[in-house]
Amino acid sequence: MTQAAHVLVTSRTFSSATVDQRAALEGTGARVTIGHSDHDLVGTASTLRTVTHWIAGTAPVTREHLDLAPKLELVARYGTGYDNVDLDAARSRGVWVTHTPGANAAAVADFALALCLDGWTTTSAPRRDLSTLSVGLWGLGRIGSRLAVRLRALGCELMAHDPHLPSAAFEAAGARGISADELGGCDVVSLHRPGGEKVVNDEWLGRVKRGLVLVNTSRSSLVDAHALKSALLDGRVAAYRSDVDKLDDDSPLADPAVSHLLRVTPHRASHSQHAIDTTSARVVAQVVAVLRGEAPDDALVSAEGKA
Repeated sequence: MTQAAHVLVTSRTFSSATVDQRAALEGTGARVTIGHSDHDLVGTASTLRTVTHWIAGTAPVTREHLDLAPKLELVARYGTGYDNVDLDAARSRGVWVTHTPGANAAAVADFALALCLDGWTTTSAPRRDLSTLSVGLWGLGRIGSRLAVRLRALGCELMAHDPHLPSAAFEAAGARGISADELGGCDVVSLHRPGGEKVVNDEWLGRVKRGLVLVNTSRSSLVDAHALKSALLDGRVAAYRSDVDKLDDDSPLADPAVSHLLRVTPHRASHSQHAIDTTSARVVAQVVAVLRGEAPDDALVSAEGKA
């Protein structure tokens, strides 16, 4: 490429652990700008006009953002999920989009296990041995399968629902494949599926085993907050543990009648030092590849052959 590289970083944790990946970027001759993690259009407009590469966090990257960035060549999504990026808009503009699948999977699985145990130990129900608990995994991808390994070591009975996987994947995880409705019969359910659809809704919660512990390290969009509040009030759900969002004051779950049954952290599951170093190194490698005119790893949208 001939234009001077200008890298915008809007991930809150990029290069914040033990390895200085910002220095690695600047060592290529690129100018690095640290932007706001909320991707506010007004706040980022002037920066986007000169940006060539964007290391983006969890906030949306929309068509409007891309319209403001005529020099943009790459959106490197810092993390696994990419439902917050308008892939069609990037494709139409010839912009690479990448992500970092698996880079933080172990860290999130560890955190999900901690949330499962926290919910189980803090409910008002009589405490049971771990080996007598049934745990349902709603999704058995990189994180869900790693959580399965950890739970299996504790002796839990494992169930899982993932319509995209063959039976061999369930056997490898030591989990019995069941339907989404059957997950509601477990003592603990941990969510590990993509967002976009409210699967924890009135219908599903209407059939769960009383005293369920629900854990969410995936997406807030999976859970209907009003339906969950009702389930918490009447005891169908005994505890909700979440690492997907901040709890706004206007959320139904902020009601003191149920808030004591929650523990909410804002996207901290992936913030181990190893996960940060690994993810940061992956996005830097993707930026460097595009700078060299090469195809980056883990591309969701290809810009090869663009004019």
